Amino acid sequence: MDAIAQAGGGGTQAKIGEIETQLDAKGLERAFQIAKQKQVGNYDGPLLRSFSLERKRLFELTGKHRLPAIYSQKEYLEAGGLMSYGADYDDLYRRAALYVDEILKGAKPADLPAGDDV
Repeated sequence: MDAIAQAGGGGTQAKIGEIETQLDAKGLERAFQIAKQKQVGNYDGPLLRSFSLERKRLFELTGKHRLPAIYSQKEYLEAGGLMSYGADYDDLYRRAALYVDEILKGAKPADLPAGDDV
């Protein structure tokens, strides 16, 4: 799957593609070699748990092939990834606990603000 994405009216373009691989050392290395051949400009890590187990290897390969990488979970960033953009699950759990606390104190769920700071 290859496509070209163009930023709103500007001249910036980016190739978007998908490379399927096996989760072993040879499969990951091959995927990054293909990415280099296709002149991929960055690596956007998947959410799959199996890839999470290969974090260290993914960091090594993005460094070796000089691919900037963005991950959807902060755990990747904390383990050495370049950048993370996604939900802060600690904050989501904290907010959920605040809602539960309010409900246990007698508040009606329908009266609680949705999406606002609690």
